[in-house]
Amino acid sequence: MRNASWFFRKGLVCTLTLSLLSFPAWCAPVKFEIRDLTHRNVLAFISDALLEKIIAQFQLVKGYVLLDPENLSSGIQGEMEVDLRTLLTGSQVRDVVIQEQVLDSRQYPSAFLKVNKWAQIVSGKLIEGQSNAHSVEANLSYRGKDIALTLPLKITYFKEGETTRRRLPGNLLKVSSEWDIELSQLGITLSDSLKPLIAKKVQVAFDGIGTDKLPNEKVTLPEGPKPKERESSSSSPTQ
Repeated sequence: MRNASWFFRKGLVCTLTLSLLSFPAWCAPVKFEIRDLTHRNVLAFISDALLEKIIAQFQLVKGYVLLDPENLSSGIQGEMEVDLRTLLTGSQVRDVVIQEQVLDSRQYPSAFLKVNKWAQIVSGKLIEGQSNAHSVEANLSYRGKDIALTLPLKITYFKEGETTRRRLPGNLLKVSSEWDIELSQLGITLSDSLKPLIAKKVQVAFDGIGTDKLPNEKVTLPEGPKPKERESSSSSPTQ
C-alpha cells in the first residue's frame, strides 16, 4: 500500500508538471511598458477657477500595465510615476507659482499611482481596435499620503503592424482615464490669493500607449531630405 500511494503521488506530480509546461503561453499576463522617449503620453489637469482656467500638462510620465489580453478575468495591475517638476501651463510665471506655492515640487517631486485590481467582475478578452470601458481600484501616493481611488479606465489593444510601428514597436495597449479630485485630498491648501485663480477641485486626464516590447533608446523620426536633395534645393534659383 505504501508503494502504491507513493507511485500515485509521484504520478500526480508528474501530470501537474506536464500540464503547467503545456499551458498556452498566451495565457500569461503581458507587461505593457508606458515609457515614450518623445513624451507623447499625456497627463494633464484642468482647473476652472473663478478668474482663470488652467490646463497644465506633465511632460515626464512612465509606468506599466500588466494584464492578459486573452483573459481579462485574470486581473490587472499597474504602476505610474509622474515627475511633477515637468509641469507646463503655457506661462512660465504661472508654472513657477504652481510649482512653488501649490505643488511644492522641490519637497514633493513625484506622485505614484498603483493599480491593484478591477473594481468589478471583468471577463472576456481584448479585441483588436475595440475600446473596453472598465474601472479599477487604485492607490495614489503623494506627500506621504496614500489615497484609495476607484478610477474609470478605457483600454484598447492593437497588434503590431505597419501602422502601430509609427508610434512604438510591439503590440500596443492604449490606456485612458479621467477623474476629478479635491486638492485637499492631496494635502494641498490654497492661500487666499490663489483661491480665485486655482479651483479647489481639478479634473485629471491621462492618455498613454504601452508596448509589450521595450522601446528602443533611439527614437525613429521621419527622414529629412537626403544630402543631394538638400544641395539641389539650396542651389535652385529663387523666383
